[in-house]
Amino acid sequence: MVSRHFVSITALLACGLVPALALQTWSLGDSATWSLNNSAGSANISDVPVTLPSCALGSLLEDGRLAGDPLYRYNELDYRWVADDTWTWTASFPSPQPAENATHWLLTIGAVDGVGQVALNGKVLAFPRNSHRPVEADVSGLLAEDGNNTLTVTIESAAAVAAAAAAVYPYQVPAVRQVGGLPHYNFIRKAASDFGWDWGPAFAPACILGDVTLTAYSGPYLTGLALAQEEQSNGSFLITATAFFQAPPGEHGGLLILDMGNQTLSGAWSAEQEVLLSCGGAEESAAVGASASSGPACAAAAALPASCSAVISLTVDPPFQRWWPWELGSPTLYDLEVRFEPEGAGDALSSLTRAVGLRSVELVTEALVEGGRAVGETFFLRVNGVPMFARGANVIPDDVLESAVTPARLARQVADARAVGMNMLRVWGGGRYAGDAFYAAADEAGLLVWQEVMAACAAYPRDAPFLEEVALEVRHQFTRLSAHPSVVLWGGNNEVEASFGWSPVTRAAPQLFAVDFAALFVDVVRPVLQELDPGVVYVDTSPSNGLLSSNPYVKRWGDVSDPAYGDVHFYDYTSDAFDPATYPPAKFVSEFGFMSFPSFSVYQTVTELGDWDLSSAMTDFRLRHAGGVQELQRQMGRHFLHASGETPPVSAFDGPVGASDGPTVTIGGPDVIVAGPNTTNSSESPVALQYKAFTHLSQVQQALAYETAAGVWRRGRDDPATRTMGMLYWQLNDIWQGPSWSSINHGGQWKLLHHAARRFFAPVYLSAWRDGDTLRASLVNDLPLDVRGLLSVDAVLYAARSEADVVTLLPPTATHAAALTAAPAWSGGLASLADAVTRQAQPTQLTYTSDYVLRLRFCPTAVQAAVGLPNPFEVETAGDGAGGNDTQVAAASSAGLTGSSANESCMSSIAGLGAAPGSAACAAASSALVCGEALFHPTEFVDASLWGPPPVLSARALPGAQTGDSGALVLEISSDVVALWVAVEPPPGLAGNFNASGFMLLPWQPQVVVFTPDPVEEGATGAAPMTAEELASKVTLRSLQQSMQEYEAGNPSSSALGLLNGVSLRLSVLGLTIFILTML
Repeated sequence: MVSRHFVSITALLACGLVPALALQTWSLGDSATWSLNNSAGSANISDVPVTLPSCALGSLLEDGRLAGDPLYRYNELDYRWVADDTWTWTASFPSPQPAENATHWLLTIGAVDGVGQVALNGKVLAFPRNSHRPVEADVSGLLAEDGNNTLTVTIESAAAVAAAAAAVYPYQVPAVRQVGGLPHYNFIRKAASDFGWDWGPAFAPACILGDVTLTAYSGPYLTGLALAQEEQSNGSFLITATAFFQAPPGEHGGLLILDMGNQTLSGAWSAEQEVLLSCGGAEESAAVGASASSGPACAAAAALPASCSAVISLTVDPPFQRWWPWELGSPTLYDLEVRFEPEGAGDALSSLTRAVGLRSVELVTEALVEGGRAVGETFFLRVNGVPMFARGANVIPDDVLESAVTPARLARQVADARAVGMNMLRVWGGGRYAGDAFYAAADEAGLLVWQEVMAACAAYPRDAPFLEEVALEVRHQFTRLSAHPSVVLWGGNNEVEASFGWSPVTRAAPQLFAVDFAALFVDVVRPVLQELDPGVVYVDTSPSNGLLSSNPYVKRWGDVSDPAYGDVHFYDYTSDAFDPATYPPAKFVSEFGFMSFPSFSVYQTVTELGDWDLSSAMTDFRLRHAGGVQELQRQMGRHFLHASGETPPVSAFDGPVGASDGPTVTIGGPDVIVAGPNTTNSSESPVALQYKAFTHLSQVQQALAYETAAGVWRRGRDDPATRTMGMLYWQLNDIWQGPSWSSINHGGQWKLLHHAARRFFAPVYLSAWRDGDTLRASLVNDLPLDVRGLLSVDAVLYAARSEADVVTLLPPTATHAAALTAAPAWSGGLASLADAVTRQAQPTQLTYTSDYVLRLRFCPTAVQAAVGLPNPFEVETAGDGAGGNDTQVAAASSAGLTGSSANESCMSSIAGLGAAPGSAACAAASSALVCGEALFHPTEFVDASLWGPPPVLSARALPGAQTGDSGALVLEISSDVVALWVAVEPPPGLAGNFNASGFMLLPWQPQVVVFTPDPVEEGATGAAPMTAEELASKVTLRSLQQSMQEYEAGNPSSSALGLLNGVSLRLSVLGLTIFILTML
């Protein structure tokens, strides 16, 4: 980790280094006494003690005024009154004692999450209306002389304010209305998802986020730093820093100094410049005295403190080390410090320090021509001159209460993404800008970030106050994030242009809403970004068709689902999700997905026994995607089940589902339909078992759908007709324990999809698919290295009991994957393969295509640096003996679906690898050069020989099973027969993850899994430590065979097929299925 040095102004003062100027800051979050009160509109809540950050709902729960987890069962409805009320935070504090020469005071609030007003000692200071930027007010002369001060922050109902703003706007501006959601989120600068989304609840919380501080000063001091970097033709980098100051009104001279270096790397660069700051005076806004709801939803703040800026540049000449995405090299960071020495102040200074990385980024949009005519345009990122295939996911808010999102949780998101081979995350525009810890973790991990401005799935107003507020927000957020090398692309919004086709209002007046769009995202957001960084990579919406021209700026309006241009969002819930033909030949897929249910061990913590029924009201209440259960069942009917037996939907809400601008849904009122729980006798009843089986099947189905898509798009990187260069799935994380598109449950437990992503997001990826009567395999290599290894193909019979029963179809064969390519590796006729299996299988074993799975494996054995490309793992170059031995089998050749390191020593397993054991390069190589496995099932699962007695799965603790300081526990998972998609889940309430789940388990080859508990954050309480033996007795194990059978056992419509009253035997040869039914 890079060492960073932050200069503390308070420390400088304590050391007597500021003889002429005063500069002191006090945290009112720490020193003031805070309480919370409401308007008594719903309940008489008064004098609730709170600590910052604070959300009204969270503080009521902490104080015991409300009982229970807000995500438990129907508490969203029970607690809705909190969002409908007006809340006031009151802070009492004595006047701080500043240095005698302090002349000015500044009040700063990290963020007011909602709409309201701020007052000090009865003087209204501001009407905050933007959750995405701080509130600042000049409070000079307003502190009480007697030393007793009262600060109040009042926040009104966000839903009420948004509705009032929409009502007075000159025309209707539609926004998507989610199931159970609140309308008009587009009229307020607050996370759209706070109003409910198709994967989460509607709490619309009122919060004070961050700290509240008072600063006393008498001269200019640094408050912000916007950085831009540009690679020069001679290989140097030009760093331009825009330094922002807080200062008394007037002109101030001084020396601005910019230093950059690294304690562990050679090289230090410095520049200094005399500057003259011209700082404007505080202004009084006309909004003073108005109520929060009486004016536009984005009226200006009441008191504007003086501020100013200065620019300084620094040329960084070689030698230096670039910041690279993790698979291309080391994400090297340097310390950059800006200091200001005011004129005549001696050694007095203020400073800001940032961790920066040197890198160039381009969005490459080159015309594709076929037969002399344009047929599309590329869309990909080139980082430091190297084309990047983006592999990753979209990030949503991690909690319904932002006050609960800790730096550790944000860093965990990045770590979980990096652990499965992702190289990019997209911060979605319908939520919040992430906290600093998220971007710092991405910098250090070498992950790219696509950062969107917070706007999503709606048209937006363009009155002057709204546009001004967005401009201030974007300026603040870009300044905050500009130093982070991981942030490589800024997006104007999510699906705003796409939403024009969703409402009859926008469809009727496309020109009007195109003007609105351009006013906000082209004429406001884009110029603010370009002012601070002329080279910023910006796309005005996602998805989009890109530009006809960048100068002048002309959009290519049209069907944003056109795969020929720009990026695409792809969702198809009716076609076969396992068919490669379902997925379009898009250039960059920034969203796609298929839903699944949350892991049962997670879901059961917020539900009751009677809720575990697909036809229960709770199932429908938790499902915010209309018709989601039926979509999942129809897809399961294609692949896993004899009869899907679609569950009739039970509406838990009154009003339209997914409607745009429908009537307000009264949640918690008399129109809500909330049925009582279905009564089941036990958690092992057929209904409850069917629910658990459905949950598992939904996750298997989701993982297979995503892997099918990944195969299509990753193979397409070198296809002239496709040129796909990115896929970011929807979505990484969850905001609650409900059905969604996520790969990680709320709370951090991985779903099967996230485990599968480790396979299909591996930089070197083996993809297998059916092409008519042929099985084809391709090797995709996203590394800048040539990789050689051994490719093998065999057939694993479901009836196999020992390794001798595995039929070898292709012995380990030398195969080559060139750097940054996707190319065919092998193919075989399915009929020929079936004949080969029949000839080699034991005479007593059936050898129809329903009886086995084909297993393809590729294990790297040698790497070689490619000419003109980076060398991330210190690989030997051509001529240095890097050829390797093609018969050398990688150490990880016995890895299962999760893979294992093919580079455990960084010396013996991979020829040509020069990285030293224990080095960062070795660690990166260990995660990139793994054995890959692809399983191909010649028949659908429902037609395969999987209907005998389900596998008997067991877990046992290995000797010495608790390892290291992390408290990791080691288990061995076994099965008596071949078991598919074995899920391994910790017991409810135990936070942490297994390193493997969703694998094929062979009876002769137990799978060793390691459970790593989550570290307990400071001040938090975690579950009691568990021994490996205890974990082995409580772990949940489930196979695909068990889930298929338990689902159909709970579905009476399947009985006609003999599943409940008979035995079904399937004999299938290349698609011809013969059913032999023995009815009892």
